[in-house]
Amino acid sequence: LSVVKSALDPSYRIICFPHGGGSVQSFRTWSDYLPEDVELICLDLPGRGKRSAEAPIRSMDVLVSMVTEALRGYSDRPFIFFGHSAGALVAYEVARSLEKAGRPSPFHVVVSAHKSADVPTDEPPMYRYADDKLIDVIRILGMIPKEALANEVLLQDFILPPLRADFELVETYDRNLPTPLNAAITAMGGVQDETINANDLNEWRRLTTSRFARIMFDSDHFYTHSMTAEVVSTLLGEVEEVKAQLPASIRIGETLAYPELPLHDQFRKQAALNPDAPAVVSETGTLTYRELDDLSDILSRHLLGHGQSRGSRVGILMDTSPEYAVALFGILKTGAAYVVLDKAQPMAALRRILENAGVEIVVTNNRFAAKLPPDWSGIAQSLDEGWEAQLGRASPA
Repeated sequence: LSVVKSALDPSYRIICFPHGGGSVQSFRTWSDYLPEDVELICLDLPGRGKRSAEAPIRSMDVLVSMVTEALRGYSDRPFIFFGHSAGALVAYEVARSLEKAGRPSPFHVVVSAHKSADVPTDEPPMYRYADDKLIDVIRILGMIPKEALANEVLLQDFILPPLRADFELVETYDRNLPTPLNAAITAMGGVQDETINANDLNEWRRLTTSRFARIMFDSDHFYTHSMTAEVVSTLLGEVEEVKAQLPASIRIGETLAYPELPLHDQFRKQAALNPDAPAVVSETGTLTYRELDDLSDILSRHLLGHGQSRGSRVGILMDTSPEYAVALFGILKTGAAYVVLDKAQPMAALRRILENAGVEIVVTNNRFAAKLPPDWSGIAQSLDEGWEAQLGRASPA
């Protein structure tokens, strides 16, 4: 990812996915039309621009994995996706991957100048075209200046390879089970585009459970270049429309002071107000606020009895479950910090984390206790069935 326009305190980010064979340059001029508080970021793919010496990516799965990982550094603010042409499919697939993983995901996905992700690819696919036929497509779409098309070295070494690779990744990935996004979708296109029409864009409606809109511009496939000011202005308006329909909890608003009460004391207050209300609901059962408060008290007393207090670090190694919530609040009630241990980490990595963090106790269960290094000198406290009775007897009053 390359930051095209930075913002000191961005209200949201626009993350752009260029057309087949395209690069960051496709969106450079957008910076001139964006407000100060909107940040612009673009995919900076191998095989083009400053990364032209690298082999282009030919697999959608590989690209999606790389992009979702790169997005970890930009998910601290709300963000939207804008994908043009082949980039529309990449934007949709990355959004789908983020939502499936429960990761921060775009609240708005704008797909531009491409058929819906659930429409089968044309036959034969363009990535298999002979060079002369592929060049004809480039010429018809106006993707490359005429001067560049006349330069055989430039064409063969720098233009066709990334373009063919991008076509391959969008034309060969499995589209059999596309799923609707929770994010709103806006489909945009050019009235004069010979590759797609308004009806094609309307089919994206099937791939969102939220708001859908379709907008046409009086230009061709690359209306994003010929009508940049109007496109960006329309995009900003669409974002505001979508933001207005979002739940209030995730809108941008005034900054509120952090509550004076720490989290575990706020929890105690809620437990006192609604003791019998469900606090944790899972496939294995339900814990009320009173039950969660009582169970976390038992664990907290046990941890305090083993010297865990403010400044200590207690590990958590278990699946997300009611016991996980008990572990979390039990640790916080001691004043200690919790260290979430990744169940997928190899034993050597867990050993380094435990040693570097100075963890003396790990709250876990029998299923994951075996993942702890056998030479670790700390205590593994299991929260398997009956743990509360055992600790209730063993913990100091």
